Amino acid sequence: MGRRPAADSVFERETSSDEPNGEVSAKSHAPLTSAQRVAASSASSTEIAPDASGKEAKHFKVTRVLNRDVRIVLEGVDKYNNLIGSVYYPDGESAKDLPLELVQNVIGSN
Repeated sequence: MGRRPAADSVFERETSSDEPNGEVSAKSHAPLTSAQRVAASSASSTEIAPDASGKEAKHFKVTRVLNRDVRIVLEGVDKYNNLIGSVYYPDGESAKDLPLELVQNVIGSN
């Protein structure tokens, strides 16, 4: 769990040359783009520990909805066309809102 360190990688510009045998002339390379600088700086980052309540939240969800019938209510679509909705699971005679229960019982208790 948590973020894995990025693989060491080197960003090289693809160059084409009119020199024979593909030799590159002694021209200086263009400066790195901001995306290349960010990628290079994140390669040296360290691993981040997983959230302490992550395992508890996963257990909470698994015990309530794994291999059970749930009701999914589509509420809309955001500007990037991601579906927005709610998940309801049966609890006796009533249905409970999974994200709401998760926040109240796991995240809210920390």
